[in-house]
Amino acid sequence: MVNRHKRDIAKRMVEGFAAGTVTSREMDGDFPSDKTDPALAGIWEHLWFFWDDLHNHTLTGKHSPTPEMRAMMDRCIAFLHSDLEYEWPPYRWASFRLILLRAFRFRKKAGEVEKRETEELAKFGDLEVWPFLRKEDWERAVRSG
Repeated sequence: MVNRHKRDIAKRMVEGFAAGTVTSREMDGDFPSDKTDPALAGIWEHLWFFWDDLHNHTLTGKHSPTPEMRAMMDRCIAFLHSDLEYEWPPYRWASFRLILLRAFRFRKKAGEVEKRETEELAKFGDLEVWPFLRKEDWERAVRSG
């Protein structure tokens, strides 16, 4: 179920984070959640990789988003603006294994795990337009502005 009020708050936060006016600490502590709208948790969990938990920062300077990061944030903003239901499966913290494998420099094993997880997720929808499930939904959201 779409929680319009909380999605609007989340949308403003992602817009501010992308623009460098919302800090990582604000994203971590103030991003809204609602068990009835899984889009909020899905988006927060994916954007969590964009900040450092140990240092409060904005996405400016050395933390400026890459074009890929910015594209994902733009899709998140468009999705939060929409009334679409979030159709992806719940985020699996199996990806946490990737963080640990990379941290301990097991790059080959991390690559294998990442490849398997990506292949599994690709069965559900188009990963290129996440958090949208289908490219048509993303394109429709872009056209409706």
